[in-house]
Amino acid sequence: MKQARLENAIYNLASLLKSNENRELIFQNFLEEYIVIFEVMGYKKIYPRLKLDLNQEDQERFGLLYLEPDFILERQEGVFEIFEIKTPQEIFLTKSKNRKTLRAKINTYIAQAGSYADYFKNSCYRELTKDKYGLDFTRGVDISLLAGLEAENDIKRVYEEIRQISTRIQIITYDRLLNNLRFDYINHYPSPNGLAGKFLYGDFEFNRMPNESRKYIYDYGHSSERNRVSVYLNKNNKIIFELTDKEGEIYKETGPSVPLHKRISLFLQFGVSKSFTLLEISINGNLVLSKCLEEEILLEIDHPVATLLIGSSMDCQHSSSDFYAYSNALGETLDFEEKIALHRRLEVFSQEIEKGRQTNNCFWIGKGGYLKSVKHGGNLDTFGNAKFLKLPKGKSI
Repeated sequence: MKQARLENAIYNLASLLKSNENRELIFQNFLEEYIVIFEVMGYKKIYPRLKLDLNQEDQERFGLLYLEPDFILERQEGVFEIFEIKTPQEIFLTKSKNRKTLRAKINTYIAQAGSYADYFKNSCYRELTKDKYGLDFTRGVDISLLAGLEAENDIKRVYEEIRQISTRIQIITYDRLLNNLRFDYINHYPSPNGLAGKFLYGDFEFNRMPNESRKYIYDYGHSSERNRVSVYLNKNNKIIFELTDKEGEIYKETGPSVPLHKRISLFLQFGVSKSFTLLEISINGNLVLSKCLEEEILLEIDHPVATLLIGSSMDCQHSSSDFYAYSNALGETLDFEEKIALHRRLEVFSQEIEKGRQTNNCFWIGKGGYLKSVKHGGNLDTFGNAKFLKLPKGKSI
């Protein structure tokens, strides 16, 4: 599903940039994994790290047995582009007092990409590539360089300097790429935010349980047989999203397996409208389950004595899990940008908890603990947010 692939690409690219990663190979592997990024940019086919053979003379000239562009991209049949990547830390311009010019290193990158483009001006090499890969490079080849951050560079000046070298070279910065991906996502997949529903976001670690019983993450409702929303791991540790409507009919969707004894970030939400029901689960920022059931599932869970449990089923059979942090709201679903913002908040919550500080709207529960609260009471504030809690094993509130 393209929506899931694009959402995962956006989340993981944002995480990479935030980590200040500076190894080109990491970004090369990332782009090879998330080909959807090139699809959003309008490319039809992607060829990573093709080996372009050289004759003996050029082997001696380049000091290489072959040329290997990071990517060769095909925008449409017969229209190709060399796509080279460098790190987000690249600074394009010198800091001369008189005039800003491209740094020598940037000129080297451009020359390198230019040598790839020049390769296809040679008719012998074009025939060689056509025979080896089935690609016909009869037209000129453009060049794109993904490098740097717009926020750290005078991009207008960079473009002016690049145009003096060639009009066939374009610079793409990592933050501009990320913004364009987000813009494309919002335009193509407008999130149905504001639906009547619930969401949960937290850091969890699941442990093995005896008798292969269910490992409950979330259980909400006022009856075990109807009007209930449950999320749990089954005996194979696959994540299950289960709704039981007001008539007792069960709707169940299955996600991937969740690792045990490993801390993960988990987001889940469901929402109901008159025409569809939304179910979503993300693990470590990756959308692993997204279902729009084309029907309204009638739930009557907004009841004065509706019970919310985190880490347990409604009968208080806790899941033997560590819950590091949690941010919860009762009432509406979130759109994509709101989920991104919530993830940032949760990171702050986790850091505060690890420092031993008491922080509003989050809690830590040790192994085997769980949160239990009756709607409109207990330890939930007026917005439905959990206050800071630290519970001993097997206790509820």
